[in-house]
Amino acid sequence: MLQLKAFVAIGLLVCALLAFSIGVAVGAVYSGDDFNAILMPFLSMAGSWASGIGALVAVVAAVQIATAQMREARLQGSVRCAHYAISLVDDLINRVDYQRKILTEGGRPIAALLVNADAINRRYEGLFMQEQYLYLPGPAIDIMKRLAGSFFGLKVMTEYLQSSLTAPPHTVLPANLDSAKGLCTQLDGLLTELQAFKDKLYEFRLSLPTHWHL
Repeated sequence: MLQLKAFVAIGLLVCALLAFSIGVAVGAVYSGDDFNAILMPFLSMAGSWASGIGALVAVVAAVQIATAQMREARLQGSVRCAHYAISLVDDLINRVDYQRKILTEGGRPIAALLVNADAINRRYEGLFMQEQYLYLPGPAIDIMKRLAGSFFGLKVMTEYLQSSLTAPPHTVLPANLDSAKGLCTQLDGLLTELQAFKDKLYEFRLSLPTHWHL
């Protein structure tokens, strides 16, 4: 689009010069003046001006194209990071909620609790990619950093609970385990924080152009 505008501008300039040259030629014929003495100096000057204007238009077009490419690259990175973070947070919300159900409803083996706890930690670590800091907005990054304390507390409490469970991994947990009440409170708070993080990510994604495609 920018290149087309540059070509149109140059074309209009050339047409203007040709029209002026024709006007000079007609005037010279009717006045009896020497045509070459009038036209040639003008064409020499006009040629210099035309080449200079053409170079300027080319530079402006190149700068605008480079700026548009940088803007497109940043938009692409922003959309990809937002989609990546949203998918991870969705999975974290589901896993944290499942962890809470294991402890409150029971009926699942101890192994399910421990495997899911390990998966939660690995999913959370996946959020800390360099691209996230480059493209996600500041408020989302702030929430993500605050989540570090909650996930660390969750890990500590899960390990404490694991050390208190001496039964084999296949043992089914009872509902509302007394030793897990503190962990359940921690999970409830983490779910609230994750939902707030997800809302902020969706707000950021909706602020980007909706017509852009991956």
